Amino acid sequence: MSGDLKIKKKTKRGCKGKGSQMRAREKLFAKLPQEAITQCVNAHCLFKNFSKYEKCLRCDSKLPEKLSKVVFYDLERQAGPYTSEVIQIGAVKVEFPTGRVIGTFEVNIFPKKSLERRDSLFSHRIFKKDGRLFYAPKKDANGRAFPDYEIPSTSPAEARQSFLAFIEGSVALMAHGEDDITLESFFKSEYSVEFMGVGTDQVSFKFADKKIKLINTQHFFKRYCLQMNMVKFGLAALVSMLGDEETKEAYKNAHNALIDSKCLKFVCLESVANKRFKDWLALEMSGEANSCSDQVSTRRRDLFRMLDMSYINYTTE
Repeated sequence: MSGDLKIKKKTKRGCKGKGSQMRAREKLFAKLPQEAITQCVNAHCLFKNFSKYEKCLRCDSKLPEKLSKVVFYDLERQAGPYTSEVIQIGAVKVEFPTGRVIGTFEVNIFPKKSLERRDSLFSHRIFKKDGRLFYAPKKDANGRAFPDYEIPSTSPAEARQSFLAFIEGSVALMAHGEDDITLESFFKSEYSVEFMGVGTDQVSFKFADKKIKLINTQHFFKRYCLQMNMVKFGLAALVSMLGDEETKEAYKNAHNALIDSKCLKFVCLESVANKRFKDWLALEMSGEANSCSDQVSTRRRDLFRMLDMSYINYTTE
């Protein structure tokens, strides 16, 4: 037979070439807001990157910084529904995407209803006695018990004002769970605060003419744990699987809102899942992230498929 035979190499089903991947990436970036994208300053490159990256993924040039403030927070409340009284708020404000801690916040709130010691031992360990708040420490490794001690507290009105002052300038509040329902109930008497979309995947609130998104990190870790063959995605399980020794020790020895906020910040921004989380957060802030409900639009599903492919092919370990 004359002539050379051209043998076409077979590729695995589902695999895409470089051109297809780049086109999918351009479609994804076309749907994102400008604050989520940083373009390379190299005139010969001009490659679009997620804002979280420090260097261009194509030419390795240093990217201009786009920093924003986000807050990881946690609420401790009385036993019962999500609308129960809040008794403790803890939060960590960080610089995104660097993860640098800007400040921490913790406040104990004196509740109107009774708060018995025996009811709190398996959760926040805060109880009410003789018109004051007390904390019941855990036993040490040898089973030795420590005496209860009084903790400072404030009124709900003062706690609301101090928390609003702390989160000022932030673009997002992140909690691991549906804390937006509790937060809305806590702020219901604060007329300067307006909540929108509570109970949906797109929750936000406005105060001082500024809009702040409320983000449930469970939406990300449900998907992440499924892909990593992890069964549980609660904070305790995430700390156990993704935390370092210091984080595990802190979570084990003390359970309060501030410790939980610090642990959540670590698993999101400092663990092996941090690159995936930062990319997901860019989509979440744009309103295009995937919800974990069964009824989710095809467009949002496709965006998340692009994100998964973009992560696999363009991020460096």
